[in-house]
Amino acid sequence: MKNNKLYSIENLKDYVGDNEADIKEMISIFVETTPKDVNKFISLLSTKNYSEIYKIAHKVKASFKVFKIETLITDIKNIEDNAINNNKDNSLPTLIDSFMINFNFVIDEMKSDIN
Repeated sequence: MKNNKLYSIENLKDYVGDNEADIKEMISIFVETTPKDVNKFISLLSTKNYSEIYKIAHKVKASFKVFKIETLITDIKNIEDNAINNNKDNSLPTLIDSFMINFNFVIDEMKSDIN
């Protein structure tokens, strides 16, 4: 796997070791499950369901830390903070749009790496 990636498997190795098959399996699980959660952000935003946005953001943040996805960790923390404050500064739409762009880049890179 190439350097200069949008994510890192170093923390993941602490959990699964150096076995490449196990690493690929964990990446596959992330690629299959995480988009299902974050793709809910748009519909939840339209219904102003900030508490559910917060819950999802909080849930996926741990996975982003495992994969050391620094740009997404910052984005998801900002989404989480704004959601818990009921989008008082009206920045959630912009934050979610930016997050989704970065998230899709990471998912595309991961898919490429496991194929």
